[in-house]
Amino acid sequence: MNQRRSVIIGAGHNALVCACYLAKAGHDVTVFEKRHVVGGAVNTEEMWDGYQVDTCSVVHILIHKTPIIEELGLHRFGLEYMQMDPWGFAPFPDGSHIIFYRDLARTCESIAAISEQDASAYRDFVTKWDGFNQQVFDLFSRSPAPGAAIGGIARRTAWAQIRSRGQADPSMSGLPLLRTVLGNYGRMLDETFTSPQVKASIAWMAAQSGPPPSEIGSGALAGAHSLYHDVGATHPRGGSGMLAQALARCLEHYGGKVRCNASVEHVLLQNGRARGIKLQGGECIEADLVVSGTHIQTTLLDLLGRENLPQRTRTQVESLRVGNGIGMTVRCAVNELPNYTALPSNPHNAPGAQYHGMQLICPSVEYLQSAYNDAQSGHPAQKPALVVMTPSVVDP
Repeated sequence: MNQRRSVIIGAGHNALVCACYLAKAGHDVTVFEKRHVVGGAVNTEEMWDGYQVDTCSVVHILIHKTPIIEELGLHRFGLEYMQMDPWGFAPFPDGSHIIFYRDLARTCESIAAISEQDASAYRDFVTKWDGFNQQVFDLFSRSPAPGAAIGGIARRTAWAQIRSRGQADPSMSGLPLLRTVLGNYGRMLDETFTSPQVKASIAWMAAQSGPPPSEIGSGALAGAHSLYHDVGATHPRGGSGMLAQALARCLEHYGGKVRCNASVEHVLLQNGRARGIKLQGGECIEADLVVSGTHIQTTLLDLLGRENLPQRTRTQVESLRVGNGIGMTVRCAVNELPNYTALPSNPHNAPGAQYHGMQLICPSVEYLQSAYNDAQSGHPAQKPALVVMTPSVVDP
């Protein structure tokens, strides 16, 4: 039987994972990438002589809640993950600080120096959301079913808690859970903690996904905080892009290939079905299966073409709300680490705990919301919240 020929548009890490699974299953797979390198946002490049820089992603978390690394055997292709532990350090203007370790007990000890009440609340918060997140990833590992998401998670979370503790947490099942998930994380943190420091740290981590503390439907983003105590914060040795490089080598191992500097102009259609792609420059490639790793609007409006979509679909896709990119990255080559007045370092000693992971510069939830408000009005934040990272401390 002839192999099914599959083409993948884009060589971001998600598309590469898809390509590897198809090639492993026996497909004839080719990935087409418009840039000169694979990886998309998971990429490490030499920006200046001798400096390898993670151009976007630095910390990898969610992949460890999937079987991808083991099923594709990515360690055989050079992927080695390192723990960034402690994964977080939050200094504050009053001289206090919190250190977040993968170990929950050590983190609670750090929080207790600010508030013993919040240390206890933090333990309960992480434990409660850990049960919810485990069910989320269980669902993500299954074939999707309409309407199964929130309801299914709520039922399974309650059942898991009944089995483990003898009773369900009423706040994590049914309507209370729905209200929490569909509410905003600013209010949820106000209802859970008392100290501005703890609330600010969790809020700033939740904000990494995009929405501000006041955004409706953002509650679960703060709950995802428990993942840092589950899998930790990890970094591939050699840079974030080592994940993409391992995936590319895995693809080649199974007979697939990547073509860089190959920009796809549009998807070829025949009788309403995708039958291949056309590259910029005119080359056409026929395929039995076309997979797009690009943004949904790019895929449907540009690559397929607005004129080929049903009017209702076209209207829905065109009207999708795409989050405004309000972040900016500054990359620096420095001859010494930043020094924090909340936990001064000795330049003659090995780098301390404050430098191993993410350094969270955000004194309060109100400060964070104000930065968002500036951005929404079209201006750079007067007082921006920062995530400082010094990855060379863990990976020279």
